[in-house]
Amino acid sequence: MKTSKDLLTWDSPVDDVAYSTYTDRPGMTTVTLLPNKKYMMTYEFGGGPTTSGTGYEFPVYYRINENPLHFNSSVGQPLISNDGIQPTSSPYITVWITGLLKLFVPFPEILLFHLMHS
Repeated sequence: MKTSKDLLTWDSPVDDVAYSTYTDRPGMTTVTLLPNKKYMMTYEFGGGPTTSGTGYEFPVYYRINENPLHFNSSVGQPLISNDGIQPTSSPYITVWITGLLKLFVPFPEILLFHLMHS
């Protein structure tokens, strides 16, 4: 990730998620500002642990931090619904005005959980 105040000059790159194993590659990151003023990033974790399946998959994970430039210091958590569904690949997250998180994946669209982080 890089930042800019004028879109002409850019700061040095910052790792938002990095794993030591090359095939554990994160991708498709999206970031949203939560009602508690923390930032949440969702991403697909290529080769990450899943609740089902045995092949190389892309389960959706998330990280929360007060500073979006410090996601790499937060622990990645699997995103799993209350009924045990773990979405895979291409996440997009947004926050509704009610404080609910809505995660969109190619199929199906899943409402995952109420925002419970303080």
